[in-house]
Amino acid sequence: MNFKNNEGETNREKIAYTYVPIQRNSTNLCDKNYENGTSKKDKTIIKLVSFIAFVFFCFNLLLIGVVFFNIKNNYVKKFNLNYYNVSVSGDGISTYAVQSALQSSVCIAAGGYAYDENSFYNNTASRGSGVILSIDFDEDYIYVLTCYHVISGYNSSIYVLFSSSSKPIKATLVGYSSTYDVAVIKIFGFSESQSVSEISIKNSQLVSVGESVFAVGNSLSGGLSVTSGVISRVNKEVIVEDKIARELQTDASINPGNSGGGLFNNSGEFIGIINAKLSSTSSLSSVTTVEGTAFAIPSTLAISIAKSIIANNGFPSSVNLGVTFLNYANLISTINLNGNIVEDYEVRVSSVENNSISSGLLNVNDIILSFTYYDLQGNLNEVQMINKYCFEDISFDILTNSPIEFKIISPLFNEEKYVTIYASDKIIQQ
Repeated sequence: MNFKNNEGETNREKIAYTYVPIQRNSTNLCDKNYENGTSKKDKTIIKLVSFIAFVFFCFNLLLIGVVFFNIKNNYVKKFNLNYYNVSVSGDGISTYAVQSALQSSVCIAAGGYAYDENSFYNNTASRGSGVILSIDFDEDYIYVLTCYHVISGYNSSIYVLFSSSSKPIKATLVGYSSTYDVAVIKIFGFSESQSVSEISIKNSQLVSVGESVFAVGNSLSGGLSVTSGVISRVNKEVIVEDKIARELQTDASINPGNSGGGLFNNSGEFIGIINAKLSSTSSLSSVTTVEGTAFAIPSTLAISIAKSIIANNGFPSSVNLGVTFLNYANLISTINLNGNIVEDYEVRVSSVENNSISSGLLNVNDIILSFTYYDLQGNLNEVQMINKYCFEDISFDILTNSPIEFKIISPLFNEEKYVTIYASDKIIQQ
C-alpha cells in the first residue's frame, strides 16, 4: 500500500507539471495588457512583493547593526571595568569604588626581616593592613595610617607591601596613640610607577545604620582582599583590650590580618579603620560563637589623631576642655545632613572641671548647638553638635591657642548665645 501511494503521488506530480502554453489571440482587445508575457496585475503584485522584501531587508540590516553595536559595547565594557560604575553585588558597591580603595590600601608586616613577598608573609611576627593617608611625590614619601597593635613592639622592623608590588618597602614609625589604637608610619623611596592613591575621607558622623560598606585588608595574611556588608551600629561603645573604645559596627567578614585596613562606603570613601572583631561571648555555663560582628575606629577621629601625630612629631595631643557631654534625651529626630540621614540628639554639658579652660564659660545643662574651630592647617570649620562625640572627633585637629566658639542655649536664661574658649590646654594622648 505504501508503494502504491508513493507511486500515485509521483504520477500526480507529473500531471501537475504538464501544461499547455496559452496562445495569444491577435484580435483580442486585451492584447495591450500583455508585455513580455506578463500582465499589469502581475507587475503590480511583483512591485508590491519587491517593496515588502526591500523593507524587510532594511529592517534586518538595521537589526543586525543594533545587535553588533551591543555586542561591541559589551566587549568594551568587559575590558574597561575601571571606567564604569559596574555593580559587583546587590548592595550597590561598584568595582570602581573597590579598585580605588585597593589602590589606597597596603599590607603591613612587622618583626623579622622581609626582602621579598615570601619572607614578608612568612618571616615576620605580626601582619596587618593600612591605608594611604597622604603622598608627597616631590619629597618621595608616603604616610600610612594603621592600628597601633599591628606594629606595637616592632618599631624598627616595619614593612609595607603595595597592592601592585611584590617587593616590600621598609617603613619608619612616626607616632601612635595606644589609647585609641592608631598609628602612623612613613615610607621613603617608593616608585611613582606603582598604582597608589590617597584615601578619600568621609566624615564618620554622617554614616548611617544600614549603609552598604566594604572592608579591604590583608585577611589571614593572604594579601589584600575585599568583603562587604552594612553598618550595624554607629558610635557603639565596646571594651577592646580592657579599654573603652567607640566604634562603627559592621557585619562585613573580618579575619586576622584585617586590622589597620580600611572600611569604605559604596562610593569608596574611607569611613573607619578595622581594629577589632567579636568572635565569642561567654557566661558561667557556656561559650557562644559570634559571627558578623566587627568594629572600626571612626574615620573622623582616626584622621584627627593622625594629623596630630604628624604635626607634633609623633605625640598626638588633644584639647582638654575639662567638660563632659551627654546625649540629654533620647533621639530628637532623624535629619538630612549634607545628603545623609543621621540621628540628631540634644547634647548638654554634664560636668565642668574647676580651673579648666571652660570653667565659668560653660555650665551644667547648657545645650550645645554647634561650634567653630581652626584646624592644624589654620582653616576655619563649623561642626553641628548632633551627639556627644562630635567634639572628641576633632579635638586632636585644633590649632593650639586658637578660639573655639560654641553656639549654646542656656536653660537658665532660655537664650541662645555664643561662648568663646581658647584651645590653650592640650594633653598628649599616647
